[in-house]
Amino acid sequence: METDDWQKFSEYSDKYYHDHNYQIYERLPANRPNLNLLWTKLKELLITTANKTVPCSYRSAEDRLPKPKVLTTCYSALKKMNNILLKFRTKLISRALWPDDAEWSTLKNTVRLVLEEHQLDPLDLPVTITTDNVRPIKKLLLGTYKLIYHKARLERIRIEHSRIQSNIKLRCTNYDQDLTRMIDSILNRERRRIVLDRLLYKDPVQGHILITDADTIKKHAALHFQQYALPQSPPPPMNHRWTKQYAPKPNIKDEWYQSIMIALTREEWQATVQSLPNDKACGPSNLHNEFYKHAGPKVADLT
Repeated sequence: METDDWQKFSEYSDKYYHDHNYQIYERLPANRPNLNLLWTKLKELLITTANKTVPCSYRSAEDRLPKPKVLTTCYSALKKMNNILLKFRTKLISRALWPDDAEWSTLKNTVRLVLEEHQLDPLDLPVTITTDNVRPIKKLLLGTYKLIYHKARLERIRIEHSRIQSNIKLRCTNYDQDLTRMIDSILNRERRRIVLDRLLYKDPVQGHILITDADTIKKHAALHFQQYALPQSPPPPMNHRWTKQYAPKPNIKDEWYQSIMIALTREEWQATVQSLPNDKACGPSNLHNEFYKHAGPKVADLT
């Protein structure tokens, strides 16, 4: 995101703060239920702000990279010019079947917009098409088409060269920091995944149940792997040797660790938030580190 986008993010977060009366949460007593409530409200504020201000697009893994705007505008102009040139085909000119004055006026306006969009010199097109000027008109239109075609070709070459250089740089970076990703890229090796679209669950009351709902399957799979490695029997009690090992040591003084429980100052907390790394995955909370950094002043104080 650009600086202007983050400024909009900050302004909207403060607006949401005032519109939903978040001042009442500043005076909550410090306890666990209020801490959970405050976190829930902050999460709601930041996610709503992100949905309103952060630009996003959804693409599947099979989709190709989107074409840049400068290239798509060239392709769009080529399509318009090609449709106009089709009306000046040789067999139509030989039969005097060129556009009439009303249609030609619309076509001239389209050509003018194309020339302005691509910053080309304007064409001196006549008001009416006649036998004497129809072929020079076609020559002018064909010259404009070729100019835009060469512009699109050069732009495509520049983009391909830029992507090649970017991929070379990424491969060198992976060679230094992530060899696995580099090898996967060289071998064109995709990540293999297991897809669970059905699950046979053993219910203690109803017996075996076949589950096909995706969300329910995820919950049961997560619960299974959370409990799979848990011991089935209680751990044996520690013997005297280990009990003595974990007992408080007389040579360690309690006052050495009293400073750990001292509350953070506002400056220390803000410095910690600003030092969080950028461009990291958000995790289950759906909150990126940048959201905390660029929140409005009121939201930052509440954080």
